[in-house]
Amino acid sequence: MNKSKILADLLAYFEHEKEKVETTVALARDYISEKDMQQEGKYDTRRIEASYLAGAQGRRLEILKQDVQILKAFELLEYTDDDEIGPGALVHCCETMGKKKKDHLYFIVPSNGGVTLECDGKEIQVLSIHSPLGSELMRLEVNDIIELETPGGVKEVEILALY
Repeated sequence: MNKSKILADLLAYFEHEKEKVETTVALARDYISEKDMQQEGKYDTRRIEASYLAGAQGRRLEILKQDVQILKAFELLEYTDDDEIGPGALVHCCETMGKKKKDHLYFIVPSNGGVTLECDGKEIQVLSIHSPLGSELMRLEVNDIIELETPGGVKEVEILALY
């Protein structure tokens, strides 16, 4: 697995999201300032609702800008099966829930995660070091097993390999 490509794909994803949100913020601000947005009665809340949208999207834009800055400055480390999991690790896990087993690849980053990328035909879930699973995985090693409470029940996660 090429972690540099995964990081580049993640950065491209956040850049694209940032551009979409910038457009949304600009449109919402333009909409607020339109002449027909003047309040027509005490129950007319269009302008207030549009300003809430612009404010929320503005906050989302700031978060995306921070994510882009963090990822641009982030230096990838090479991990081996003898290391502890840390930021930049690509973690191969096997999740067991009841009789179901499923392999997963997780890429741990210091920015926000919650994105699934495809690289070399494999799905890679990006986890933030601050997310519940990301923080649980930090400092674990290959062959460690953790149990996680999920809405569907207890799930066991075994660390199979580290890249």
